[in-house]
Parts: sequence; structure tokens; C-alpha cells
Amino acid sequence: MEYDLVLTFCDRITKENEYDIPFVLANNSTSIKWLKLLYDDIYITKCDWSNNRFVGFDDPTETSNRFKNEMNEIIDICEKERPGHFNIKITNDMTQNDFNKIHTWFEVYRGELYKPHKFFLEGSDKFKYAIERFNQLIHMWEKIDHFEKTNSAMLTVDILGPQHIIELEDEDYNNFEFMKYPNTIQLAFISRGKNLINFWRDGDEHIGEHNIGPYKYLGSTFSLVAKENGWDTETLNYEKNSFNNWFDRKSNYLNSLGFYKDDPRSCIGWLPLAHSLIPNIKEIIQPRQYLKNIKIFEEVNDY
Repeated sequence: MEYDLVLTFCDRITKENEYDIPFVLANNSTSIKWLKLLYDDIYITKCDWSNNRFVGFDDPTETSNRFKNEMNEIIDICEKERPGHFNIKITNDMTQNDFNKIHTWFEVYRGELYKPHKFFLEGSDKFKYAIERFNQLIHMWEKIDHFEKTNSAMLTVDILGPQHIIELEDEDYNNFEFMKYPNTIQLAFISRGKNLINFWRDGDEHIGEHNIGPYKYLGSTFSLVAKENGWDTETLNYEKNSFNNWFDRKSNYLNSLGFYKDDPRSCIGWLPLAHSLIPNIKEIIQPRQYLKNIKIFEEVNDY
């Protein structure tokens, strides 16, 4: 078989104008485990998936306004259920520092994946969704400028329901790369807080130490990076040098948190899971911002 899975996109209103994008697994051991988890969640457990985390495909101003309105609606939902705890307002002129500040709101009231905050644990389904969605919107909004500058976009697909989640193993940590590939499905961060790369990129001075951590889990949820062309060597080298200089300046602090530059468990980079077999998928997805179907072939069990 020439490919391992196919994502079918269509118009989000009419559900027509379909387009199939085929993918082949990345050449690493984690990709095989991920595809088996995805297969089980979709075909065995019959999980559905989200369609509300497209960012970078539309006009930046229009996207920012949409995110702002949705975040303020979410705040109203949470404040109504827990009065006095969610008294904030989102405006059009949010800065990265603002995003870093309000992200702590999610970190506190969501809690860890398996140790949720009392509010989250006792909250209504509407409250729980609002808390989780608030976090998603922050991370999408703060990436808008980056995607515009790099002519790229991202879709994160959350598998809904009782998805299978396993802990990463040594072999998985060895599969992280600083290299960024275009038109690639990569491992999604499903822990609370921020991983080291996002902590560096966001210049976050508000996040608590207990909210900075490496990737810990492998689930079927995934992110798809869409970019017409790859990142050039000069840009990648600049980013890598910038990260290394930042790490060296903060090495004592980062070491105290358990991060070491030569330790694979620090997860310095991204973990590719599958590569598109066709180019320019950003242009294909832009008018089709609805993931209609995920097709995985039965041969996945032969890996």
C-alpha cells in the first residue's frame, strides 16, 4: 500500500466539495503506536473527533475577532457557575504577555490531566467544555502571528470520548527532532501547562514551575502542520541557535526543573507521526475546514 491513512476534508457548511489527503507514516517507532491507537479509538471504540481547532487558514483579523468573542462567551459561562472567580475580559489588542497571564487561569481551574481542580471535577459538562475550550483558544490565538509570518497553518484534531492514552517510552523520546516538516501530522501536547519549546517561544514569565513539563503521553489526538514549502535551513538554524542561547542563559533554572539539553526526555522539538503525500495542503484545506472522515486501513494491525 502506498499510504497508511487518508484525511478527507470538505466545506464546513455544506459538507460537500470533498478532498482526500493521503499520508504515510513517519519513519519512527512512535508513529506506528499512534496509528494503532487512532485505529482503536475510531473503529473499535467509535470515538468522534473535533472540528474547531483550525488556525492560520483565514484572515488573521477575522480569526482574532472570532476567538475574542468566543472566549468572552466562555468567561460568562464560567463566571455564572462559579461567581467571582472568572472576572476577566478579552480585548482585541492581546499581547503574548497577556496570553501568558490568562493561561494561568486555565492551569489553576482545569488542573492536571488526572488530578483536576475541584471546580472542574464538580462542574457541569458545559463548564468543563468551556474550561478546555478556553485553553485551546489561547493557544490558537497566540499562534496567529507566527503562522502569518511563516505562511503556515495548523489543525489540531481532538479525539472525543474515552480515547486511549499511554505513557511515552524511552524509544519515543528519542524520536523528537528540532527539524520541522511541512504538511506533517505531529504529536499533540495533551498535558497541562507548556512544553519546553512553547515555554521558550512564548517568553512566558507567568507560568508556574509545576506547569512546565515535557511531553508525557501518547494519545490519538494529533496536530497537522500545513505549509506550502519547507522551512529553509537558514531559518531552522536561526531558531535552533536562539533556543540554545536561551537554554544556556537559563540552564541553572531549567536543570532544577529536570530539563537538560542532551536529555531526550526534555523533548526539545517535535515528534513527526505522518507526512502528506501531496504538497500545498494549506491551499486545499482553506476552503474545506471540516475533517469529514479519517480512513485507516486494516493493514495497520500488520505493523
